[in-house]
Amino acid sequence: MSFTRRDVGSGSNSKNSTIDLHQTTSTGIPSLDDLLGEGLPLGAVLLILGTDPHTSYSDLVHRYFIAEGLASGHDVCVIGEGAEQFVSGCMWTQGSDTKGDDPEYESSSSQQDVKIAWRYEKMKHALNPSEQSLAPIIAETPHVLRSSQESHSFELTTRIPVSVIEKAISSKRLWYLSPKDSFGDELFTSLEAIITRAKSTPSSILRLSIPLLGSPDWGDPSPTDVLRFLHRLRALLRQNPSTTSRVCACVSLPVYLSKEDFGGIGWIRKLAWLSDGCIRLQSFASDPSLSEMFPGQHGLVHIENLPVPFSLVPPSDKLSVLRGLSNYSSSETGGSENNLAFKCTRKRFIIETLHLDIEGGVSERRTTVPTVGDGTISKLPSDSALASVPIVTEGNLAPSENTISKKKTKKKILYNQTPMFRTLATRSPRVQPLFLSRSIMSFSSPNEVVVVAASRTPVGSFNGSLKALTAPQLGITALKHALETSKVPVETIEEIYFGNVIQAGVGQSPARQVALGAGLKDSTDATTINKVCASGMKAIMLASQSIQLGHKSVVVAGGMESMSNAPFLVPRSPPSYGHFQSKDALINDGLWDVYNDVHMGVCAENAAKKHGITRQSQDAHAVESYQRAERAWKSGAFDAEIAEVTITSKKGDVIVREDEEYKNIKYDKVPTLKPSFQKDGTITPANASPLNDGASALILMSASKAAELGIKPLAKIISYADAAIAPIDFPIAPTLAVPLALEKAGLKASDISLFEVNEAFALIVPLCQKVLQLDYDKINVNGGAVALGHALGSSGSRIIVTLIHALKAGQYGAAGICNGGGAASALVLQRL
Repeated sequence: MSFTRRDVGSGSNSKNSTIDLHQTTSTGIPSLDDLLGEGLPLGAVLLILGTDPHTSYSDLVHRYFIAEGLASGHDVCVIGEGAEQFVSGCMWTQGSDTKGDDPEYESSSSQQDVKIAWRYEKMKHALNPSEQSLAPIIAETPHVLRSSQESHSFELTTRIPVSVIEKAISSKRLWYLSPKDSFGDELFTSLEAIITRAKSTPSSILRLSIPLLGSPDWGDPSPTDVLRFLHRLRALLRQNPSTTSRVCACVSLPVYLSKEDFGGIGWIRKLAWLSDGCIRLQSFASDPSLSEMFPGQHGLVHIENLPVPFSLVPPSDKLSVLRGLSNYSSSETGGSENNLAFKCTRKRFIIETLHLDIEGGVSERRTTVPTVGDGTISKLPSDSALASVPIVTEGNLAPSENTISKKKTKKKILYNQTPMFRTLATRSPRVQPLFLSRSIMSFSSPNEVVVVAASRTPVGSFNGSLKALTAPQLGITALKHALETSKVPVETIEEIYFGNVIQAGVGQSPARQVALGAGLKDSTDATTINKVCASGMKAIMLASQSIQLGHKSVVVAGGMESMSNAPFLVPRSPPSYGHFQSKDALINDGLWDVYNDVHMGVCAENAAKKHGITRQSQDAHAVESYQRAERAWKSGAFDAEIAEVTITSKKGDVIVREDEEYKNIKYDKVPTLKPSFQKDGTITPANASPLNDGASALILMSASKAAELGIKPLAKIISYADAAIAPIDFPIAPTLAVPLALEKAGLKASDISLFEVNEAFALIVPLCQKVLQLDYDKINVNGGAVALGHALGSSGSRIIVTLIHALKAGQYGAAGICNGGGAASALVLQRL
């Protein structure tokens, strides 16, 4: 088999030349394989959506994907019912009909088999000189105005000899997976074995081809089944990443899955965001009027979301033109329309032209063209450098300016006639490369939130070793450790959210104290969050939202509390007679249900009775929590997350490295302790969380910023949610918030490897286990707040820190925490 380049534009001087499979042309234009295989970053999933009811176009892309893989010596796995029959469509036997209906194809083809080609045409584009906004580009780059008809096509056979497939099977490079339970554990058990084998082979590439996911052959799946499948697939691809081996997947969906009676457009949008790349194949048969705009073509490939292949990432000296040309957008479509036109003859599939709409004003979402004082471009690449930039404008579509202008007008109208495509297309800028090295994970959105540092102080006992430090001082220690371990430049941090509950006497703007105390810039904004026990987690959620909206790119989030330093409060107005009565700020502002005028422990007793959680089950979990914490400390499970705290005194410095609370248990006393809140109650000092001091800090940033800084992320934020209930029922609230977060993530509880559930009281874990049907062995594997401590403002972020460090690469984790007032927060993340 060969990989052929044809120079089409030179007329009778056209040449056929066989080149190395992984090379590009002299102009730097890559083959389809750069987008459907080797060029995809580690763990990437490319999703193909189509409007062709017969799925012939997406099938052709899959067959290209398979054929190029086998030709390149890659491992290939085809998944789904009828997988073997699908691969048989790639086979060629002597005597098969190879004549197409494309004269150019017949005259140039010298091989006796059917071909699919991805043609990426690189033509010189003609710009309209009347466009004043483009004048600097035109003035500085007169060569751009030349309208030559150069183009290149890349071809690879898609029907290959039976012997090639038989050899691939015998050498264990080609697998078929057609499990009976397509969405069950059987498939993923088999997949995990194949992926593990591929990753253990140095410099190997494994391609997973999954045609028509969700079709009747897959057993009448629900929208949630399909979302869950893609989540589990991505987790498998990214589990235990290898520095030399790569795995990628190509997945297509039947067109009817976008119908409202199945998932609808909202569901399709979730799938597009879930995948690392998403393209849509639009047949002109569904809208013949589009063929007027693209004469001789058969459809469009819409790039919804695509990680830029490494061979497509231009050097920095090309960025001014790359960004400049992509900076102009159509005001009617809400952004530039960047598409590939394809041609499908009876035997061929050709993606022909990449074009940009450069008419209209400058989009605020895009980087502006670099300029100097006089408004001209400061530096442009040479002619040859510009030729290798993988962008072609609408000048490709016609030789004259009048024709171009006319077609642009039609284009705007026609795109407004396809609301499904516009809805998906306007959610983010189309051209925004992710500059990732091969050793860094890819991300499906430039504003996807990743965690690059997660640290916490030891949790001190009430009036214990940390009592001398205020909450902000503990927060500073945690943040400094996060900065040191991640090597994040201090000047890049733009904002900080920090939780703190008992703020009386702490001083003005506690979060700001942390920011400046840790050495952040004076310009770094800071906000203190108080959502009681969930404050630290809410801080992470707000930081994530700021990044996802593009408002900030690097944000610190965390929480802090010094319950030992909570003051006593006295009224400002003196009593008319008698003595002053003081209140404990710790009780008043942190541990008292103001709605029912009872201690939070009484609310816990109410929940225990309502759900039948016995004293024995609570004590049993409390003992297990202490034992798990002890094992975790002995095994070094907490070492990576702990920020040592130095206490300075007249007697010298004391360094606190370890949680204090888990050592304070006497197991034989647990069943003998009296109830704390009700005479016949079940809550005791042993199965309730203690009063503690501590802080935790995380550094979050956008995926693109992490790539820019060369920082490898620890984890990725997948989803989060809040839930509320009657204040008296606050311990039950996590059973509402966790399912909401899982639903937003498209996951089920069985997809989660580890859970962190804050143990304000021991009863919360057996309660969540009972209501949510969770695997007990996955909950708080390193102990919970009953044993480790519950520093109110920090606990929500502390359990996220611990969860991140407990997970293995590729695994999903979920955390939930209740808070006073009858509410809870939950968050789902993935370890990278």
